[in-house]
Amino acid sequence: MIRVAALTQGRFVPSARYRVRQNIGKLKRYDIDVTEYFPFISAYAKVPSGIDSWPGYARLPFVAAWQGMKVLSRCSHVYGTGRYDVTWLQRELLPGRMTLEKFLRQPVVFDVDDAIWLQEKDNGAIRRIAGIAGAVAAGNTYIADWFSAYNKNVVIVPTGIDVDSFRPLEKSENDIFTIGWVGTKINQVYLKDIEAVLSRFMKKYGDARLLVVSDQAPDLPGIRGRSIQFIPWSESMEVQSIQMMDAGIMPLADNEWTRGKCSFKMIQYMACGIPVVVSPVGMNAEVLGRGDVGFGARTDDEWFDALEYLYHNRDAARDMGKRGRAAVCAHFSTDTVSSAMAALFGSVL
Repeated sequence: MIRVAALTQGRFVPSARYRVRQNIGKLKRYDIDVTEYFPFISAYAKVPSGIDSWPGYARLPFVAAWQGMKVLSRCSHVYGTGRYDVTWLQRELLPGRMTLEKFLRQPVVFDVDDAIWLQEKDNGAIRRIAGIAGAVAAGNTYIADWFSAYNKNVVIVPTGIDVDSFRPLEKSENDIFTIGWVGTKINQVYLKDIEAVLSRFMKKYGDARLLVVSDQAPDLPGIRGRSIQFIPWSESMEVQSIQMMDAGIMPLADNEWTRGKCSFKMIQYMACGIPVVVSPVGMNAEVLGRGDVGFGARTDDEWFDALEYLYHNRDAARDMGKRGRAAVCAHFSTDTVSSAMAALFGSVL
């Protein structure tokens, strides 16, 4: 049996849930026992409310103490890795910095699903962590290409999805055509980028609506009333809310950060049999290449035309959804991902 200590960034951090936690049970099939350690203060937790408004000279000591508490909360976890065979490090311990990573039990598998080097606060931190790792599990090709300069053992391991939970829902013909978006409030900026075209679509088709599933209601003044529905994100409602959709959208800007994204929204939609309309950026373009599963859209006209096609051609849209589901089951299921991670853990010993 291979014993693995998984150090994640927080109990409620999405990448901890999807990159690590959901795979723990299935890794047991490969005689790999994983124990997760997450901090009592999330790696991304901000300083207590109100301190950000203080003058810099007064705020700095509190910010430093807050960051120090985060690091101290990991000391027992780092020390505890000595009892295991492998350390599974989900991103860095403190975002943008190298702190206690050099004290982790080797070999370390450094798991990365974003272009985290773009957010470095400690110059060269991500390069140094990659350099001490026995392997890097990269969420997509773009990430893998970057890390290959700093580690000789880089393996592409996509973010998997539980296709038994995320599955299509048999539903009758709906009077409302639902365009859906799932994401955190920080990513609503991309939804805002296509507000005008979504507004134009809703005005033309009165029986259409935009469904937003997020941790904060969106600010889209161009889409009002019955044309928009907001559902607060929760783990219990996640699958059900996607199953309500007739088209799943994932708009993105085209830059270094977005090329590092691992298309997880898109994969969630597809797992539920929903056709997609996405910005063909980075991994999104790769997933679109798996088959006729939806549309890539760059301009407002392309976004409008793609949504209009799905609106008018419901049978073709359902067929796209079926092909999308098949592609996810073949390439992005937790079964596939856990198999890849099991092989990676074996390779570093």
